[in-house]
Amino acid sequence: MNQPFGVEISGEINVQKIIGYHGTKERFVDSIINDGFKIAPSKEGDNHWLGHGVYFYSDYELAEWWSRTKVERQNEKYGYSDKPVVIKGHIHAENIWNLDNPFRMKQFKECQKNLEKQFVELGIKLDFTKGKRKLSEKIRCFWMDAVKENENIEVIIYTFSRSNPSYIASEYHVNVVEDFSLANMGLAYHEKQICVTDDKYIIDKCVVSSSINGFDEVII
Repeated sequence: MNQPFGVEISGEINVQKIIGYHGTKERFVDSIINDGFKIAPSKEGDNHWLGHGVYFYSDYELAEWWSRTKVERQNEKYGYSDKPVVIKGHIHAENIWNLDNPFRMKQFKECQKNLEKQFVELGIKLDFTKGKRKLSEKIRCFWMDAVKENENIEVIIYTFSRSNPSYIASEYHVNVVEDFSLANMGLAYHEKQICVTDDKYIIDKCVVSSSINGFDEVII
């Protein structure tokens, strides 16, 4: 069995354990901890990175940066007074596809092609023109969802390479478009994303807060 990078194999047969970090707002914490994550139903024009699901970063710093940036922007725009929060999730699942593995990516592509062939045979025409999102993002989201459903994938992982992140610049992000020294070395900014298809695979959740002196974990 191919073991996803950064995944611990537990004593339970075929169950793999992942720790991920999810950025959110303080007002959502009680609902997430007590009732679990809510996954919005799919609709035309969606452009989620890895399809529908609950998203985690593999790095705490990225989740903290994302939540802080998002909250600050919305507070300023709408006059909110939200606070950023990072939730640490303990993910236990069996069918995990890590697309950073070239053999798993090949398997994903083969499944996508087979499904595409079935759609053609059934006379199903796919239309990705609706919505204002980028065409490539809508196509990716659709096929991620289709393959996950067809293969009963519980968790899907992929590391995206981004030369110029759309978020507000911060001390953690590197804009390699402007930093020619990095670009000349063939370096880019990467972020590993973890998408969990159902809250039932997130067996434990706790709030992680940051402080000047380091990270403090608070179990709720």
